[in-house]
Amino acid sequence: MKKYSLLFLLFFTTFSFSQNNFGKNDDLSRIALNVLIPDDNRIPDESKLFLENKLNQITSYNGLGGLTFSNPRFILSSSITEINKEQMSESVLYYYNLDFDFYVIDVYEKKIFNSAKINLKGVGNTQSKAYNDAIKRIDPKSNTIASFLEKGKMKIIEYYNTQCEFIKSNANTLAKQNKYDEALYTLELVPDVCKTCYTNIQSSIIDIYNQKINYECQNIIAKAKGLIANDSYDEAANLVMTIMPNTNCYKEASSLLNEIKNHKCSVNIGKAKGALSNNDIEQASKYLSNVSVDSKCAIEAQKLIEEVKKISKEKDAREWKLNLKSQEDEVSIRMAAIDAARAIGVAFGNSQPKTIIYNNFKRFW
Repeated sequence: MKKYSLLFLLFFTTFSFSQNNFGKNDDLSRIALNVLIPDDNRIPDESKLFLENKLNQITSYNGLGGLTFSNPRFILSSSITEINKEQMSESVLYYYNLDFDFYVIDVYEKKIFNSAKINLKGVGNTQSKAYNDAIKRIDPKSNTIASFLEKGKMKIIEYYNTQCEFIKSNANTLAKQNKYDEALYTLELVPDVCKTCYTNIQSSIIDIYNQKINYECQNIIAKAKGLIANDSYDEAANLVMTIMPNTNCYKEASSLLNEIKNHKCSVNIGKAKGALSNNDIEQASKYLSNVSVDSKCAIEAQKLIEEVKKISKEKDAREWKLNLKSQEDEVSIRMAAIDAARAIGVAFGNSQPKTIIYNNFKRFW
């Protein structure tokens, strides 16, 4: 474990942001529904965006909203049927009695998971304004909508739990074609609320991520060496740290990271000494805490730490708590790898054009 410590320490630090995002408000931590309105001539063009905004309110309020089209498979859509309409006055005041049908849809399988109907009225001096008046009356907090979405969500969970082996098989097929980002994207779409499948795919995520890095590692090594030659050590570390054990070039990657580590160690030691010469123990502590416990200057750093503690105690009788950067345990290392793999999948999903969804979205009800 010791010889891997810096590699994973850097790896874990950089990707810690994704742990926070995935655990709180990213699409991956819950079921997410994208909103799409069909090309329906019965809905005035001026009202389509109005209806789309209302559907986004519904998904957001009910905890199903997605900031991106990271999962284009499942959508919330709506259609409108005119029950009757009247021109209420000579000033062209329109009255519409409308049925709103809501659908949770799997656009790939062309399957409706659940549907609900709400009847609303709208008044306006144009057709679109009357439609918009009715759309405004849709209540995202209504029990009808909440129940409809909950049943739709359960159907999606059922889908993932019954299709899990097929999802893994499809991801493995993509990986064999060197389509690693798409393979990871396929796996990361499984939300953690689908606990059985979500747990089942973790090993596949790590395995395909390792295949991807193994496939790309020589290219990464070459780029990292170029960055080091230009004194861009942080950028080089950001590249090399993605290379994990069991890849063909891990030994070379580890050697490069040692070179980067020792360079940064010397820099931090120099800055810490400068801060101590000015009796700035806070700043000295900051630099020393960035020295790895297994770096070449760890012994010198530890001596400086003892000096900081001594100065602190003499200054205000405080026991200064300061240690060198420690190694990560195996659980943290595994979590860092999973987060990195998921970040790749998210990036792939975000790069997909919205038109892909529209091409899949045909009106079939």
